[in-house]
Amino acid sequence: ANRKGFVLKHVNITEDFDLDYKQAEELITPKTKIVSVSLAGNVLGTINDVRKIAELAHKVGAVMICDATKAAGHIPINARKLGCDFLIFSGHKMCGPTGIGVLYGKAELLDALPPSMFGGGIVEEVDLQEARWRSAPWKFEAGTPNIAGAIGLGEAVTYLENIGVEKIHEYVSGLTGYAIEELGKLGGVKMFTQKDADKNIGIVAFSVERIHSHDIAEIAGREGVAIRAGHHCAQPLMKELDISALARASFYLYNDKSDVNALVGAIKKAQEIFKV
Repeated sequence: ANRKGFVLKHVNITEDFDLDYKQAEELITPKTKIVSVSLAGNVLGTINDVRKIAELAHKVGAVMICDATKAAGHIPINARKLGCDFLIFSGHKMCGPTGIGVLYGKAELLDALPPSMFGGGIVEEVDLQEARWRSAPWKFEAGTPNIAGAIGLGEAVTYLENIGVEKIHEYVSGLTGYAIEELGKLGGVKMFTQKDADKNIGIVAFSVERIHSHDIAEIAGREGVAIRAGHHCAQPLMKELDISALARASFYLYNDKSDVNALVGAIKKAQEIFKV
């Protein structure tokens, strides 16, 4: 945005940790060229109404980009039903390997884009002065591809499809609801999470009064519970929430209620150590 002189605008969240769709409607105007939104957030866990945002974007002729990285493997995804022009996700958050991801784009938009990198395999015809590129997707895949990563991602997709993504979401929602209920019983714990587990991707972000999130994570780790702490690559969100850092527990198909109970026990342990 700085290089091109674009004006960058952000949509805030509500007290219920939803996107402020009313504000989005006000910010998306005929001057808007690109609208980008996550299908689900990696900090608060809210599943966003991407279809609603896409309708606002297309109403003014803007291109709609959806980041589905956190949602892939958790909920069914249909790019056309979502109404997005581009959709992206990575492999490692859906049981696949690192270093591999997917870019979905409408054919006419991909054809209009120039290659982002140059190398073998993208050229249809070349001479000493100019080149003609192959059509998408090949013009975006310069050089030797990540063959092992692609195979691994394909196997991950097959694995999850055999289980059923709908079943995964139902199971994780139940576990998330249990976690919200159990953490809600603890004194001094404040949750920053969509309380409706069906609208949550399996994340419970929280703070503990008078204990830094890094200390919570360290003590939890010693108790055999792995959580993340810090600003979660979302410093602007931390500023909006008026908090320096959060602890975050995330659940998936390999977790069960015993993991939630262990987390609750770890928080109690931290409160005992810090005498709060």
